[in-house]
Amino acid sequence: MLKLRCVAIGALLAMSCFAQEGSLKGKVVIAGTGPQLETSIDIIAAALDKRGVPYKVVGESPRRAENDKMADNGALSLLYLNQEIVLHSRPKLVATCYDAKGAILWQEETNASFTMTQVGSAKTLAERIAKKISDPGFGGACFPSK
Repeated sequence: MLKLRCVAIGALLAMSCFAQEGSLKGKVVIAGTGPQLETSIDIIAAALDKRGVPYKVVGESPRRAENDKMADNGALSLLYLNQEIVLHSRPKLVATCYDAKGAILWQEETNASFTMTQVGSAKTLAERIAKKISDPGFGGACFPSK
């Protein structure tokens, strides 16, 4: 009986892995690095929602690792956020969109004039990028429609 349960659990895990790989087909993958990344991702994902762009949030992850997975999982593009919020320096957010081969489709950079709180800086920077993303003519091949 125990052996049967292990086989059943193994089969379910395998099906779950296959389902996750296919769940990225035709979508924009959102990943990045930096403090308060989730704050920025939430704001930018909301802008993609408003445009009707299908996406999947991966969260904090190395860019090359996510780019390497794109060919296998069917994702169309990678929107990578690199957020720098360091004490005594100007906060910066760089949003770069890569195609499945790793080529840059576009890149936007925004700075804040001073550091507020980390959350405040992340929010301000992400809202600037989200405003550009909200424009239906922005992003080209990076942002497919549903």
